[in-house]
Amino acid sequence: TSWSNKRTNTYNHFGHQLNMLYDDIESGKFGEDAKTGSWYLWVKSVKEANPKPENLETLQEELEALHRE
Repeated sequence: TSWSNKRTNTYNHFGHQLNMLYDDIESGKFGEDAKTGSWYLWVKSVKEANPKPENLETLQEELEALHRE
């Protein structure tokens, strides 16, 4: 599984994400303070746990594997 699939599987349902955003807005999380909100921190943790490869060859291999599926 690629980093993209891992991220997608970990992000959860859109309704869950929207609820977290709503709660952050209700708490007044705007501007730079939004980076302390639950939604931002959760998405950031998913991205950090499943980083996008920096190596172009790895990205190319993943794309080719997706096309074969």
